[in-house]
Amino acid sequence: MKREVRAGVDFLVELLKARGKADEHKVECFGKKLMAILCRRYTNHWYPANPSRGQAFR
Repeated sequence: MKREVRAGVDFLVELLKARGKADEHKVECFGKKLMAILCRRYTNHWYPANPSRGQAFR
C-alpha cells in the first residue's frame, strides 16, 4: 500500500514544484503530511492477496 500511496504523493509534489505556486519547503511538508494521512486512511482497506476486495477506495 505504501508504494502506491507514495507514487501518488510524489506525482502531486512534483506537479506542485513544476507549477512553482509554493516554495519547496511547503511542498515537501505537504507531501509528508499527505503521505501520513493517506496511509492512516487506507490502513485495513488494502488487501494485496485479494485485489478485488476493498475496491471502494480505488
